[in-house]
Amino acid sequence: MSKKKIIMGVLAAAALVLGGLFFASNNTNDESIKIGVVFPMTGNNAAYSEKFMRGLNLAQDEINAEGGVNGRIIELVVEDGMANPAKSVSAYQKLHQQYGKNMPAVISGFSSVVLAIAPLTDNDRVVLVNPVASAAQLSHAGDYEFNVMPLMSLTVTKLAEYIKNEEKMEKAAVIYVNTDFGVSGKNIFKETFESLGGQVVAEESYADGDSDARTQLSKIKQANPDAIYLVTTGKSGGLILKQIGELGIKARLFSTDGIETPETISLGGRVAENLIYISPAFDAKSKHPTVRKFADAFQKKYNLAPEVYGANNYDALKLIALAMQNVGPDGEAIKNYLYGVKDYDGVSGVMSFDSNGDVIKPTIIKTIRNGEFVKLEK
Repeated sequence: MSKKKIIMGVLAAAALVLGGLFFASNNTNDESIKIGVVFPMTGNNAAYSEKFMRGLNLAQDEINAEGGVNGRIIELVVEDGMANPAKSVSAYQKLHQQYGKNMPAVISGFSSVVLAIAPLTDNDRVVLVNPVASAAQLSHAGDYEFNVMPLMSLTVTKLAEYIKNEEKMEKAAVIYVNTDFGVSGKNIFKETFESLGGQVVAEESYADGDSDARTQLSKIKQANPDAIYLVTTGKSGGLILKQIGELGIKARLFSTDGIETPETISLGGRVAENLIYISPAFDAKSKHPTVRKFADAFQKKYNLAPEVYGANNYDALKLIALAMQNVGPDGEAIKNYLYGVKDYDGVSGVMSFDSNGDVIKPTIIKTIRNGEFVKLEK
């Protein structure tokens, strides 16, 4: 064989190899499936995102260790929305422009953020799963939007009923963050409490990120309520509790599940003791096999006991993966599958979705005892 023929043969073989590599790199069946994540990775609410990401990363690890979704691994692609609606919209748009149809779902939280993103995900036919936000308006945020957290229309109504009927309190005050979440909580509480014969004697708001609410709390003190309902999130909840103590306010304290943060204990101190709120019925000490497996894996990975936010985010990604395993990584198909979910055995509770994409799952009344968030035992 001549040297020329040998060289031509080598080149032909090389072309076949390179062609095969090119085909493989452009074959979407071999690519990871991108799941967008828009959370506040920086800013006042970044501490929440640490909790959220623990649940997501554990679920991702388990899904990929089991072979991914029909042979394709799941990759979480994260953008910082800073809990700001405009910044979160930009974060989502960046992800969608970069990944297109290879990102069939996105996970995000904080009520104002989800409400801002939902029209875009509807238009793009991308499923939006909310593991943590609870404003009542989320019930109608969009056809592709699903809520893994029970909404305030359920939880705040139950809390107002508890305060009036069980605690026998007649006068309440509300201090709330001036966001969709805070306004929703205030409105539902007032409507329910007054419909039961109670009286809301003061309503005071503060801007998200404010560190001083003494002026508002002084007005509440003058109104002399039996109960104060705090609609707060993040560090501000702990600061408000601290200032309630400094002002010598003696009313009983109630709040939302957003109060379940380390700052509540570290800043609120003794004032936080016996505060009452309603939360999804997640119990890290449950002996239920699904919960036990999750809690043990969470403890092993992070050397921490899991809490409700990690559990909700874990369930969110597992549900998306389950849908894709059955109908493929297509936004519209995932949406249709999730609407049909009934009695899913999640770690945060047995759940179903209604016709609005709102979760139906158990809730419990919780309190703070000896610096820990625990189920209220009557």
